[in-house]
Amino acid sequence: MKDHWLEIECIATVKIKNHVHIVKNDNYSTLSNGNFKTYIDSEPLPSPAEWIWGDLHSHSSWTEDQVEFGIPAENISTLAKPMGISFCALTDHSYDLDDLPDYWTKNDSELKKWKKSRKQIKLLNNNIDNFLIIPGEEVSVDNGLGKNVHMAVLNSSKFYFGNGDGFEKLISKASINHYARILDNLPKDSMAFAAHPQAKPPILQKFFIKRGVWNQWDSHQKLSGYQIMNGSLKEDFINGKKKWIQQILKGKKKYIYAGNDSHGNFNRFRQVKLPMWKLHERNYQIFGEHLTAVKSTITRGVENLLDDIKNGQVIISNGPFVNFTIHDDSNHKALIGEELLSIPTKSNITSISTKFFGILKNVKIILGDIDKRQEIVYHNISISGHSRKTLSVQLNNLPDRGYFRVEVFTQKDKFALSNPIWYSKPLP
Repeated sequence: MKDHWLEIECIATVKIKNHVHIVKNDNYSTLSNGNFKTYIDSEPLPSPAEWIWGDLHSHSSWTEDQVEFGIPAENISTLAKPMGISFCALTDHSYDLDDLPDYWTKNDSELKKWKKSRKQIKLLNNNIDNFLIIPGEEVSVDNGLGKNVHMAVLNSSKFYFGNGDGFEKLISKASINHYARILDNLPKDSMAFAAHPQAKPPILQKFFIKRGVWNQWDSHQKLSGYQIMNGSLKEDFINGKKKWIQQILKGKKKYIYAGNDSHGNFNRFRQVKLPMWKLHERNYQIFGEHLTAVKSTITRGVENLLDDIKNGQVIISNGPFVNFTIHDDSNHKALIGEELLSIPTKSNITSISTKFFGILKNVKIILGDIDKRQEIVYHNISISGHSRKTLSVQLNNLPDRGYFRVEVFTQKDKFALSNPIWYSKPLP
């Protein structure tokens, strides 16, 4: 049976001495113990064959501390591939990767855990078909204001220390590395982006571990962009999108990415809220809920996949797919992430969705005027009733330099956001 929800109940009978215990799904006394659900879908994720989907922020069992854990890396592909996901980045915490095995406060100068993680990821990539794990690290860095923020560093052969907010001491301090210090020396085949840049920390985390947010001055040539989708569409997403738009209106070519910051959560979020006292659960920050799509292939390995992600032919989505190009009168064309060195006169847009994510509703073409530093909705076109729609739109009365980006929405309120295509009038 396809196109329906499947509810899964797991029952374990455990005998300890003379006592028999019945466990339904889990034995966490402060949680719902509810059944698990999965959707049996007759359609694949909505994209052309040359695009692939991935989760750029997830955690494995190498993340282990007082409150956060993850899933063994060898189990991820088994769960991800049936979801239509081709790759993920394992961004385990820098303050966990530098610890001795099975400890969360004792550091290891030999970095045995980090070294073991790199070897195991390489082994898994050599032995698992149709899936790639990008080795990464979620580095705690100083945002320049003495606050700890997180930066995802992918595919680096060097370990970056950052333990300012690891709660390894009662009162923490800013991390030893400013983000620019790491970026100044970032290897060519690596990549870095701001992780959940506008996720405001709770009051206790602000005070005890000095967590903050990325600020408006935080930028660097080697910072590829911002992971604004992080498994939740609350204030952190809204503010993250605003901060990104401020950057690209300044003329900076920065991209947006998506992940979920999942800590082994493939069905629902469950985590320690108060150590030794309370757990909590919720229905967001689930692996694969928010995805990055890139025009690429996993057959050429991690380095080539990262090159494509860095080049910006990328969209982010919690359901549908969108792609577009812009063209001038001389038939020059630019793709997402590129720049057209002329004034465009036409745009071609392709939008795709599925029954599960909802049929298409509308597509917005957004124009950014870099000189005036403002965005406008250039067109808002209804495409209701379609699961796939291709449009050709004429462009006119444009500023001398700017960018276009596209947003598509479905009738189930799912959406996809493209990265920009820039353009500029050629110099006389």
